[in-house]
Amino acid sequence: MGPGDTNIDCSCCTGSKLRRYLRSKVPCISWMKSYNLKCLQGDFIAGLTVGMMVIPQGLAYAHLAELPPNYGLYASFVGILVYIFTGTSKDITIGPTAIMSQIVAEVAKGNTKLALTCSLFAGCFQVLMGLFFLGFVVWVISTPILCGFTTAAALTIGFGQLPKLLGIKGVRRQFWQSLYDTFAKIKSTRWPDAVLGLVCLILLFALRYLQKWTEKKRNRYGTVQIAIFCFLKCGQAIL
Repeated sequence: MGPGDTNIDCSCCTGSKLRRYLRSKVPCISWMKSYNLKCLQGDFIAGLTVGMMVIPQGLAYAHLAELPPNYGLYASFVGILVYIFTGTSKDITIGPTAIMSQIVAEVAKGNTKLALTCSLFAGCFQVLMGLFFLGFVVWVISTPILCGFTTAAALTIGFGQLPKLLGIKGVRRQFWQSLYDTFAKIKSTRWPDAVLGLVCLILLFALRYLQKWTEKKRNRYGTVQIAIFCFLKCGQAIL
């Protein structure tokens, strides 16, 4: 073995580690070689279904974050397009969520520049955590804390939408203030808005029940079930 063989072995090891690192961060390098028309067909159907749901959801999340509707659409589609190349999970949710929208609303208070700045810093932190394999930090947060946070966020969002459901104006932002103003001004409820909101809620729960029923009958109805399932999901997203 010559004196230069050690350098060759080290360079080979470094090259293989670099390739493994790139494949772990950009998984499309591995599966792109075996991609075919059958995969494209499945991805097209899945993308069409998700796209029909993402549009109304993005508009709703933008309203929840007190931002213009186009920002909700940007946040919904850009993350999904980037995740095509860097995604490692088929089940993860990419894009805005109700909790994130609520946090942005509390921080930005309708200021689009401040909301964009928060998004930029959040994205930078996520990129750094991904590059340095810091995902284990999530396990440090205990389950009761996560459950309490999500429950509190759900209650805050739910009661925050109650004045809009009843058509009550002039309600303050904070949770307790919003709850107090809603019940204090309950007599000023706009009945057309309240009836429309209740009808939409009833339809939403009815579509959810029908979706569960069609999932149980999947093997019996085949293609018809898939069409009904897509229709129900689109109806839920629109409502």
